[in-house]
Amino acid sequence: MDKQRSRLFLFGIFSVIVLLVPISMIVKQETVMQQGKEFRFRTRPVDPFDAFRGRFVALSIQETSAVKPSNLNLKHGQQVCAFIEEGRDGFAGFKDVALRPKSGVPYLKCRVQSVSGNKVNLDVPIDRYYMEESKAPAAEQLYFRHSRRNLSEAYVVVAIKDGIPVIKKLYVGGKPIEEALKEPPAEEPPIPRPAPQPVRRPPELPGPVERIMQPPDLELPDLTGWTLIYPSEANVQSCRDSAGKTYPATGPGAARWFNWNGCGHMKGYDVTPGQQIILYAYGDDCPSCVCYNADFMVYEQKGYGWAVRKSFDLPQQPGLHIPVFYTPGFSKIRVITDTCFYLDVYVRAAVSAYPQTNFQEDWVSHIASGRQFTVTFDHTADKFDDSTFTGDPNTDPMGILQGGQTYSVVYRGGRWACTGFNQWTRGSGTFEYDNADPRIMQMSLWGRVYSFDNEGNVYDPEFGLVGSMKRL
Repeated sequence: MDKQRSRLFLFGIFSVIVLLVPISMIVKQETVMQQGKEFRFRTRPVDPFDAFRGRFVALSIQETSAVKPSNLNLKHGQQVCAFIEEGRDGFAGFKDVALRPKSGVPYLKCRVQSVSGNKVNLDVPIDRYYMEESKAPAAEQLYFRHSRRNLSEAYVVVAIKDGIPVIKKLYVGGKPIEEALKEPPAEEPPIPRPAPQPVRRPPELPGPVERIMQPPDLELPDLTGWTLIYPSEANVQSCRDSAGKTYPATGPGAARWFNWNGCGHMKGYDVTPGQQIILYAYGDDCPSCVCYNADFMVYEQKGYGWAVRKSFDLPQQPGLHIPVFYTPGFSKIRVITDTCFYLDVYVRAAVSAYPQTNFQEDWVSHIASGRQFTVTFDHTADKFDDSTFTGDPNTDPMGILQGGQTYSVVYRGGRWACTGFNQWTRGSGTFEYDNADPRIMQMSLWGRVYSFDNEGNVYDPEFGLVGSMKRL
């Protein structure tokens, strides 16, 4: 009888703790809403394929950089206080950063994304706006339309207190998105498409780098040791050249151009985080041709969805050929454009090649089949100290998950069941969530969304590589 009472008592305590977590979060949010100072932040585009994920709109703030004091050494994933300043137009940005707040100066708690000289790029925790799920399709289209670079009419009003933000409203075209959705959609001029012109397939480049291809009469950079990779995803299945020949949109032999004769506006590539790639943009060189306007954006996966990481507006001229060096932070990038040009993507020959996508298909198939696997957080020791729990899932590096631990995971019926050590209760637990899609190489472990790559590496949206996967 005593054992049964003890078990009931412990179960009661655990139930109270589980109930107190969401209650405390709600109270904290309400406090920020009521007492926090309001700021307006302009947003920038997110991938239209992933702008609306379930019950929230995925956001991306335009101003995400600040000045790094010369005496401050920062590393990726480190938490800083980003001090807020408002411009003459009334919109907020960040002035500089420090490790601790300054008296009377408004600030936002952010994580360091990267450091370049005296500039620090921040991972700003203003990234989702919740609303009714039934309004998802219309909200997605409306938000993307008003956050494009040529409009920039979308912004959020955010209450901030003690470094914690709460989004109060999302505005598009000067109105709250809920009100804008009630109005009939305004007619937009169609995106101009190039007139049909001869599309030339670049010939094979002779020499030791067999898979590298180049346009005629154009000088390539030295690509010795680099390998051409092909898109692993696109928003169309195939397209045609001027002679009517059909090319696949993905895989070996895929069409290399955008927005002409059925070729779509999006191509996705599997890459290795932290390994530099070359985005080689080129165009037709005849004066009457139109496929030479390389105006595009590079998106990367950010936990729950996609966000623009870099925008390229290259010179519009016949014979365009410009190599751009880019270092991805995650395992997949998407290139999106509304113009016509050619794009070749190169990686270091020893790093990757297109056939490696078979590993991705194996992992996705394994997860989709409902078979069990494990995730071990064996790459966290050099990024943060997770030996003790901070007492708050919102401030602990990985919430109630713990670095160094191994967790058993299974995906069934659209839900992720994860079992393992719980830092809060100091015991083993199982929780289920449905906020990640394995088809786009995402997984959810106790609600925190991670991405994985072709070789079973696991990446955290804040800290990068943190773990590895193993089949059982």
